[in-house]
Amino acid sequence: MYKIGIAGGIGCGKSNIVHAFAALGVPVYKADDEAKRLNEESPLIREFLTNLLGKEVYNEDGHLNKPYMASRIFSDANLLKQVNHTIHAEVRKDFLAWAERQSTTGAKYVVCEAAVMIQSNFYKAMDKLIVADLDLETRLQRTMKRDNSTREQVLARLDKQLPQEELIKYADVVLNTNDRINILDTILNLHNELTK
Repeated sequence: MYKIGIAGGIGCGKSNIVHAFAALGVPVYKADDEAKRLNEESPLIREFLTNLLGKEVYNEDGHLNKPYMASRIFSDANLLKQVNHTIHAEVRKDFLAWAERQSTTGAKYVVCEAAVMIQSNFYKAMDKLIVADLDLETRLQRTMKRDNSTREQVLARLDKQLPQEELIKYADVVLNTNDRINILDTILNLHNELTK
């Protein structure tokens, strides 16, 4: 099963690329959404988080206690590293199993969108990596509008992400998401090549 990764920093337009592939009927795996699901459903993650952070990490209703977890891991780099390592490994395993299931339904290839594709080494599971790119000011404006955030809040989030120039070093294809015609042409060419 051929696997295409989609990466890019906040506000770069990863979703536009993913929507274009989805419109072509390509199965899409959104790693961030699946990580949230696995945090609740995976026995391995549940046991790991409970052992590492205490039973308070899950509420009485069984849902993850996100404020508690954030207060613990974002103030301790070692805890954050351990949590990320375990969750990323489970997401990768889940993605590979999902991709295999897609091949049995006739899909020629799949697409995976992940915010931390490079940082988690998830890109190594992909056959091709597309990086969404966009100028900083447009990214700031988009994100401020989308998330109802201040410029300072968005800049603080950007500061925690891998710089765009670093992401691009890993790319097989860089798509400027301001150029919709180029995005569609590139995606259609790739789709035609992979579905021959």
